[in-house]
Amino acid sequence: MFSVLQRLPSSRIVEIGAGSGILMCSLKSITDFVVGVDLNDHLSAVRKIMINQRGLYLDFVRSDVNHLPFRPGAVDLIVGVSVLEHVQPDSLQAVISEINTTLNSSGNFALGYPIESPLVRMFFKAVGFNFRAEHCSKATEIRNAIKGCFKHILKLKRLPINGLPDPLSFYEIILASKSD
Repeated sequence: MFSVLQRLPSSRIVEIGAGSGILMCSLKSITDFVVGVDLNDHLSAVRKIMINQRGLYLDFVRSDVNHLPFRPGAVDLIVGVSVLEHVQPDSLQAVISEINTTLNSSGNFALGYPIESPLVRMFFKAVGFNFRAEHCSKATEIRNAIKGCFKHILKLKRLPINGLPDPLSFYEIILASKSD
């Protein structure tokens, strides 16, 4: 996904669900304007670690994806990795609409999310993780919400490899664009 992001014209990037800031470190190589948004309150500790260990200043904002703290059209690219599956299905359309509003007229949205397949269920069961309890929105619901708000799906890829039967897929990546 990162190689695709490097080719996009992006000077203002927001990562939703920024968590530890790991992806933000890579995004900093694309542009200086990278802001991480996360609901959790551990962001100040993450910021200190990144400054002290990597010499990298990362800008975090504590906020919910339902109400992004940016004016409409202010952002070129929004990235979300393993975030939207945690949003309730009845809120997905509103969240995607908020993301769409935050992007400028030629903005892009890059996201990845797990696919609930037999392989994934077996893995999570083996490690004692309740997939459905933690992931309230399914891949199909997320995909449909994206298609409902964005003009173009530039790329849709399933992991590990496109073309494998669905039961062997475990993750999906989408790049959506507002422009033609």
